[in-house]
Amino acid sequence: MTLDAETSATITGYRPQNPPPEWEQIAGHVRMLVAASADRSPYRVERLLTATSRLARVVSPLRPAG
Repeated sequence: MTLDAETSATITGYRPQNPPPEWEQIAGHVRMLVAASADRSPYRVERLLTATSRLARVVSPLRPAG
């Protein structure tokens, strides 16, 4: 799979508007998952990044219980 330069730049430069404290630990996983699925999804890469980062935050073992 090869992503076009614009999509690749969007993925590698992504950072949520209000990144959670654990962002640095989950960022690579979020970007990897979106890069692997971007060409198979009907959704824009920005939407995939947002949804994936939200999901990663919810399931992250680094998230405090509460």
